[in-house]
Amino acid sequence: MKLYYVYNFLGIKPEQVLVSGVLKPGKYIVGMEFIREKAGQYKESLGQANLYVNEKMVAEGPIRVPRWVNLPWMVMDFVLVLITKIR
Repeated sequence: MKLYYVYNFLGIKPEQVLVSGVLKPGKYIVGMEFIREKAGQYKESLGQANLYVNEKMVAEGPIRVPRWVNLPWMVMDFVLVLITKIR
């Protein structure tokens, strides 16, 4: 099984996908980090997304967040962490 992070707010293209390598069954702490680097042509946030499994980066890539979903807390870096068990 692999861990996928897919960003496609309201189905707007392009989908942005980060994928881990194969994970064995067990408990994991997974997270996604977004580091805003700059504003794009339409004031959207452009930056780097990192996908983590047990505090180890397993995937990375550029990501674009549309302006109208930018909230004040998104100006800062953020990390989403989820504790899960893969069967």
